[in-house]
Amino acid sequence: MNDEELLAKFTTWESIRAVVSNMSPEQKQRFCNFARIIHDANLDWWHVDMGSEIRFGRKNRDSKGKKHTSTLGQLKGAQFGKIIIPYKLGNIPANTAAINFTDQLISQIQDQLNQIPSVLDSSKFNLETPRSGYWPNDIGLTNIEIQPEDNETKLENDTNLNMKETKVPTTSNKIFYGPPGTGKTYTLSKLLTEKYTTDLSKVETEEEKESIFINEQIATLKWWQGAVLALLDLGKPTSLDELLEHPFLKSIASTSYKAKEARVALGNMLAHFTVLDSKFVQRKKRSEIQLFDKDENSNWSLVEGWEEDCGDLINLYNEYLNSISSNNKIQFYSFVTFHQSYGYEEFVEGLRPILSNDSDNKSIQYEIKPGVFKILCDRARRDPSHQYAMVIDEINRGNISKIFGELITLIEIDKREGVETSVPITLPYSGEQFSVPSNVDIIGTMNTADRSLALLDTALRRRFEFIPLYPDTSDEENAPLKNLKVGDIDIRLMLEKINLRIEALFDRDHCIGHAYFTSLKEVEDNKKLEALGRIFQNKIIPLLEEYFFEDWNKIRLVLADNRKTENVQLQFIKEVPYNFNNLFGNDNGLDDYSEKKNYKVNPVAFAQAQAYIGIYQQ
Repeated sequence: MNDEELLAKFTTWESIRAVVSNMSPEQKQRFCNFARIIHDANLDWWHVDMGSEIRFGRKNRDSKGKKHTSTLGQLKGAQFGKIIIPYKLGNIPANTAAINFTDQLISQIQDQLNQIPSVLDSSKFNLETPRSGYWPNDIGLTNIEIQPEDNETKLENDTNLNMKETKVPTTSNKIFYGPPGTGKTYTLSKLLTEKYTTDLSKVETEEEKESIFINEQIATLKWWQGAVLALLDLGKPTSLDELLEHPFLKSIASTSYKAKEARVALGNMLAHFTVLDSKFVQRKKRSEIQLFDKDENSNWSLVEGWEEDCGDLINLYNEYLNSISSNNKIQFYSFVTFHQSYGYEEFVEGLRPILSNDSDNKSIQYEIKPGVFKILCDRARRDPSHQYAMVIDEINRGNISKIFGELITLIEIDKREGVETSVPITLPYSGEQFSVPSNVDIIGTMNTADRSLALLDTALRRRFEFIPLYPDTSDEENAPLKNLKVGDIDIRLMLEKINLRIEALFDRDHCIGHAYFTSLKEVEDNKKLEALGRIFQNKIIPLLEEYFFEDWNKIRLVLADNRKTENVQLQFIKEVPYNFNNLFGNDNGLDDYSEKKNYKVNPVAFAQAQAYIGIYQQ
């Protein structure tokens, strides 16, 4: 059996198929090798109805036909990068926490399985009955309750209960931080593309495509907008109950309405937008926008001319029809940038002014509107099969206590919705009960040159994992500046020396990132020196000027201009002493200040390759 044939035995289920499709060739090879090791030990593989998780061990029936499952281990996580081994295997201890699935661990497991039955309880795993191991498609989808027989079986049973509690994908709160130009935006973009974006062309069923589109585009609409789309989709007069069963309105109702409340809300909204001369709607106060009417059978329909007020909804419906064959990408994340004026009202919920529809009284009214984070949480709650992300750029620039408010507690992993220790709160404006779903990650970025990490809100620091991204001037394979040269200029060595000097004169958080120079790879060789000059003149020099508060002497030290004494035209910052006699004439009485120096940027140096080489060559 080759690797593709082996993988086909696991990819009967869509969730496993998605994991395998994202594996690298090396990861597929590792998985296939391990799958064969388990199978050759006459153990079974099976899939459980818990997302992308597979287990191995033994599935048997006793003499009474009762099913028994003995789990030796479980693979889970992205590309099956984690493994749980809840049952002691020889000298490998039982471990109920997920650990890295490595080649070294596979080798250890293989060594122990070669010693069967001495390393396993033969009666527990029913190894006395010789048979070949089963593949997942031999067993099918099963979820058999484990019968506690002894302490070790109970440990396995407890572990499986824990596995069920972690059915929702692992949640994370993380902040990428580092100096400017270290690839924070690039790293974040790559993460969002890989984990929080779905290509509709890869979604196999029309039903799933429709579900994704409805949750993404329609679930947040108002009742009357959903009713327009539903009636347009049905193409016939429809009762209130039938409308509520339409996927469009079901998705809107799922946000915050119970069945009875949804029926009342929809009925009131339809009546509000009914034509004034309707024979079967008695409501007096109605909107200027007239879209619906009801007949003698209490069936609702769209009235003539409704299209004039619903052009955007018609376009949205056409998008819905095209979504089935669309190759668009759906993003399961929201993006926001914090600043000093950003507050709780924009992030969670708050009052927003609206213009009254009453033709006799065009007054300003206020309504409670959800913020970007609450909207994302509502989306995630309706769609538990996908992981969502709240991306906060420049998270350190906002007033964290003001923006998060009581959410500072709710975002903790063990306080999330669905967890035993979940802590819901009542929102101050709407009075709604609210908690943060477990399938919402919070990802922030911060530039350490703008504000020290030490100044970040202490409460926030405790709730986030901090991932540093510093300039990469390594000489390793695939390093961003590996073999990057501009003529004889070694960009990697140059930046390495610049950052060592900045760290010595200032600190590590104000180094210069490698991303400033990676664009040189795309420039033609005969134009690279000119491009490098623009980078220095327009980005590096102004950045150093900001770092050192126009202390030009330190900037000269960083660029090694103080060593370029033989040819001052190679100095980026030239030292030009003041001539007080020329400035003020003789007998000016300023002799005591004759040591004062003037500094000027030297444009000639930016076109000289030796000026850059002199930064790192003494």
